[in-house]
Amino acid sequence: MKKHSDVTKKLEHNTTAYQSNKIITVAILTYNSAKTINECLESLIAQTFKQFDVIVIDDNSTDNTLKIVLKYLKNKKLNIKILKNGSHSIPTGRNIALRKAKRGIVAFLDSDDSAQSDWLEIITATYKKDPSLAMIFGKQVLTYNTYFAKAIAYNDSAARKLFIHGILLFCTCNCAINRDVIGDYYFNENFKVAEDLEFATRVGENYKWKYVSRMKVNHKTRDNPQEYAKQMYLYGIWKIYYNYWASSYRIIDYVPLCAAIFCIFLSLFNPYLLFAIFILPLAQMTISILNSEAAVIDLPTMFIGWCIKNTSWTIGVICGVITLLSIPNLRKMFASKKLTRSVNGNEVL
Repeated sequence: MKKHSDVTKKLEHNTTAYQSNKIITVAILTYNSAKTINECLESLIAQTFKQFDVIVIDDNSTDNTLKIVLKYLKNKKLNIKILKNGSHSIPTGRNIALRKAKRGIVAFLDSDDSAQSDWLEIITATYKKDPSLAMIFGKQVLTYNTYFAKAIAYNDSAARKLFIHGILLFCTCNCAINRDVIGDYYFNENFKVAEDLEFATRVGENYKWKYVSRMKVNHKTRDNPQEYAKQMYLYGIWKIYYNYWASSYRIIDYVPLCAAIFCIFLSLFNPYLLFAIFILPLAQMTISILNSEAAVIDLPTMFIGWCIKNTSWTIGVICGVITLLSIPNLRKMFASKKLTRSVNGNEVL
């Protein structure tokens, strides 16, 4: 705790003047991001467009995240402001950024991602061409650090090409929001996951938006099976909550669950038919191969990845459905579309 306190004091001593009159504010949420924040900030230094500020919203990191940010604050290569979150809530952190930057464009970039060098230039050009746009979002270029993550990148790329279109492409790791257009719109803090999709749907019902394919961010996939399983499990739960909130249902979200139920039913007549449950991941893997540059050596890991995704997603979907059916207050909360608001956006600097 003392170590974290010393870093905070240094930050207070070495603060630079924060300017709010720049065209763009880049918002980065951090929590124990020491391994990735350096690459993220370096990608901002390399931007061809230079008229921007940076807000780092730190969620009480216990590693060297703040020390690394301090280095960039000292060398003045970036105009950085550090704000405190402390709620361990992603939508709360995003709302802190939106409230700090009340005017202009707020571009969100995840701390474990890096923006391509023309990212901000494309954002400004897009808004200059059409100032009435409320939000724009771009492409995630999937990258990886491990062999398993490489296989996941192939699978996820294929899934995005085939099943994700329109507003579903929105992701806060690569988006820019026009505060002058949307005004008093904030993220719904009831959504711990899928807060980006909920926000995009709500804004998209009332304002113009655009998908800009040239607006690219390098987005890292999960490094190991445990992290990927947890991610897919949470996505499964919160996608059900989102579907209920938006009264929008897609058959594709329930395919793994239906396939599992069907195969279990078949196994009642012949136990060997239970192995038919692997047909779905095999079919998905085949599609991934046809839509990527995967080599033969990648196939076993890709198959394992699809099995993890289908299993974790299915468990998440089941848990989401059960909780919605068994907890009336949860249904009431999402059905009312009531928004909670952040009250703890305290400044560190």
